[in-house]
Amino acid sequence: AITTLHAFSFGADGAVPLAGLAQGPDGNFFGTTYQGARGYGTVFRITAAGVLTTLHAFFPPDGDGGHPFGRLAAGSDGAWYGPTESGGAADLGTLFRVTPAGAFATLHSFGGSDGAHPQAGLTAGAAGTLYGTTAGGGAAGNGVLFQARLPHAGR
Repeated sequence: AITTLHAFSFGADGAVPLAGLAQGPDGNFFGTTYQGARGYGTVFRITAAGVLTTLHAFFPPDGDGGHPFGRLAAGSDGAWYGPTESGGAADLGTLFRVTPAGAFATLHSFGGSDGAHPQAGLTAGAAGTLYGTTAGGGAAGNGVLFQARLPHAGR
Protein backbone atom coordinates (compact mmCIF):
# COMPACT_ATOMS: atom_id res chain seq x y z
CA ALA A 1 0.00 0.00 0.00
CA ILE A 2 1.10 3.56 -0.69
CA THR A 3 0.60 6.40 1.78
CA THR A 4 0.84 9.99 0.55
CA LEU A 5 3.12 11.89 2.91
CA HIS A 6 2.86 15.26 1.14
CA ALA A 7 1.07 16.61 -1.94
CA PHE A 8 2.94 19.58 -3.41
CA SER A 9 0.85 22.72 -3.88
CA PHE A 10 3.07 24.85 -6.17
CA GLY A 11 3.16 27.29 -3.25
CA ALA A 12 5.84 27.74 -0.62
CA ASP A 13 6.48 23.99 -0.70
CA GLY A 14 7.31 23.98 -4.42
CA ALA A 15 6.24 21.57 -7.15
CA VAL A 16 7.64 18.94 -9.52
CA PRO A 17 10.08 16.99 -7.32
CA LEU A 18 12.21 15.45 -10.08
CA ALA A 19 15.33 14.39 -8.21
CA GLY A 20 14.16 11.92 -5.60
CA LEU A 21 15.08 11.92 -1.93
CA ALA A 22 18.24 11.45 0.10
CA GLN A 23 18.05 10.35 3.74
CA GLY A 24 20.05 12.16 6.37
CA PRO A 25 21.64 10.61 9.46
CA ASP A 26 18.82 12.12 11.54
CA GLY A 27 16.26 10.00 9.64
CA ASN A 28 14.77 12.95 7.76
CA PHE A 29 14.66 13.05 3.98
CA PHE A 30 15.99 15.91 1.86
CA GLY A 31 15.08 16.79 -1.70
CA THR A 32 14.36 19.49 -4.23
CA THR A 33 11.50 20.67 -6.38
CA TYR A 34 12.06 21.96 -9.90
CA GLN A 35 9.34 24.61 -9.75
CA GLY A 36 7.05 26.37 -7.34
CA ALA A 37 7.54 28.73 -4.43
CA ARG A 38 9.19 31.75 -6.10
CA GLY A 39 9.06 30.09 -9.52
CA TYR A 40 12.47 28.42 -9.53
CA GLY A 41 12.19 25.49 -7.14
CA THR A 42 12.98 24.66 -3.53
CA VAL A 43 15.12 22.58 -1.22
CA PHE A 44 13.09 20.81 1.46
CA ARG A 45 13.28 18.49 4.43
CA ILE A 46 10.49 16.01 5.15
CA THR A 47 10.07 13.72 8.13
CA ALA A 48 8.96 10.10 7.84
CA ALA A 49 5.62 11.32 9.24
CA GLY A 50 5.23 13.76 6.32
CA VAL A 51 6.06 17.10 7.96
CA LEU A 52 7.66 19.16 5.16
CA THR A 53 9.85 22.21 5.79
CA THR A 54 11.04 24.38 2.91
CA LEU A 55 14.71 25.14 3.56
CA HIS A 56 15.28 27.44 0.57
CA ALA A 57 13.24 28.89 -2.29
CA PHE A 58 15.40 29.61 -5.33
CA PHE A 59 15.17 33.01 -7.02
CA PRO A 60 17.97 33.81 -9.52
CA PRO A 61 17.46 37.60 -9.31
CA ASP A 62 18.67 37.27 -5.69
CA GLY A 63 21.94 35.80 -6.96
CA ASP A 64 21.28 32.12 -6.44
CA GLY A 65 20.43 29.35 -8.87
CA GLY A 66 17.18 28.07 -10.27
CA HIS A 67 15.53 24.79 -11.17
CA PRO A 68 17.41 22.13 -9.22
CA PHE A 69 17.31 18.93 -11.24
CA GLY A 70 19.57 16.37 -9.57
CA ARG A 71 19.62 14.50 -6.28
CA LEU A 72 21.36 16.12 -3.32
CA ALA A 73 24.62 14.77 -1.95
CA ALA A 74 25.43 14.65 1.76
CA GLY A 75 28.63 16.42 2.69
CA SER A 76 30.91 15.21 5.46
CA ASP A 77 30.08 18.50 7.23
CA GLY A 78 26.41 17.56 7.64
CA ALA A 79 25.24 19.94 4.90
CA TRP A 80 23.59 19.02 1.61
CA TYR A 81 25.02 19.93 -1.78
CA GLY A 82 23.32 20.16 -5.14
CA PRO A 83 23.26 21.72 -8.61
CA THR A 84 20.80 24.03 -10.28
CA GLU A 85 20.24 23.96 -14.01
CA SER A 86 19.88 27.73 -14.35
CA GLY A 87 20.70 30.90 -12.48
CA GLY A 88 24.05 32.11 -11.30
CA ALA A 89 26.19 34.85 -12.81
CA ALA A 90 25.82 33.65 -16.43
CA ASP A 91 22.45 31.85 -16.02
CA LEU A 92 24.25 28.56 -16.72
CA GLY A 93 23.60 26.95 -13.34
CA THR A 94 25.17 26.76 -9.92
CA LEU A 95 26.39 24.50 -7.16
CA PHE A 96 24.87 25.19 -3.74
CA ARG A 97 25.13 24.19 -0.08
CA VAL A 98 22.24 24.09 2.39
CA THR A 99 22.30 22.99 6.02
CA PRO A 100 19.51 21.00 7.66
CA ALA A 101 18.59 24.25 9.44
CA GLY A 102 18.24 26.10 6.11
CA ALA A 103 21.46 28.17 5.92
CA PHE A 104 22.03 28.52 2.16
CA ALA A 105 25.05 29.49 0.06
CA THR A 106 25.82 29.50 -3.65
CA LEU A 107 29.27 27.94 -4.03
CA HIS A 108 29.86 28.19 -7.77
CA SER A 109 28.28 29.75 -10.84
CA PHE A 110 29.02 27.91 -14.05
CA GLY A 111 30.42 30.12 -16.80
CA GLY A 112 30.47 27.89 -19.87
CA SER A 113 34.12 26.90 -20.16
CA ASP A 114 33.81 25.07 -16.82
CA GLY A 115 30.42 23.59 -17.74
CA ALA A 116 26.82 24.69 -18.14
CA HIS A 117 23.41 23.49 -17.02
CA PRO A 118 24.13 20.67 -14.55
CA GLN A 119 21.13 18.37 -14.47
CA ALA A 120 22.31 15.19 -12.77
CA GLY A 121 22.92 14.92 -9.04
CA LEU A 122 26.24 15.13 -7.28
CA THR A 123 28.31 12.32 -5.80
CA ALA A 124 30.30 12.84 -2.60
CA GLY A 125 33.82 11.50 -2.85
CA ALA A 126 36.72 11.08 -0.47
CA ALA A 127 38.67 13.95 1.05
CA GLY A 128 35.86 16.52 0.91
CA THR A 129 35.14 16.44 -2.80
CA LEU A 130 32.01 16.37 -4.93
CA TYR A 131 31.77 15.02 -8.45
CA GLY A 132 29.23 15.86 -11.11
CA THR A 133 28.43 16.50 -14.74
CA THR A 134 26.99 19.30 -16.82
CA ALA A 135 24.80 18.94 -19.90
CA GLY A 136 26.63 21.68 -21.79
CA GLY A 137 29.69 23.88 -21.76
CA GLY A 138 33.32 22.83 -21.80
CA ALA A 139 35.80 23.09 -24.65
CA ALA A 140 33.49 21.51 -27.25
CA GLY A 141 30.19 22.66 -25.71
CA ASN A 142 29.13 19.08 -24.98
CA GLY A 143 29.40 19.09 -21.20
CA VAL A 144 32.03 18.36 -18.60
CA LEU A 145 32.80 16.08 -15.70
CA PHE A 146 33.85 18.16 -12.71
CA GLN A 147 35.29 17.84 -9.23
CA ALA A 148 34.50 20.44 -6.57
CA ARG A 149 36.14 20.72 -3.17
CA LEU A 150 33.79 21.18 -0.22
CA PRO A 151 34.24 24.54 1.54
CA HIS A 152 35.29 22.89 4.82
CA ALA A 153 37.77 20.42 3.30
CA GLY A 154 41.34 20.82 4.47
CA ARG A 155 40.48 22.78 7.58
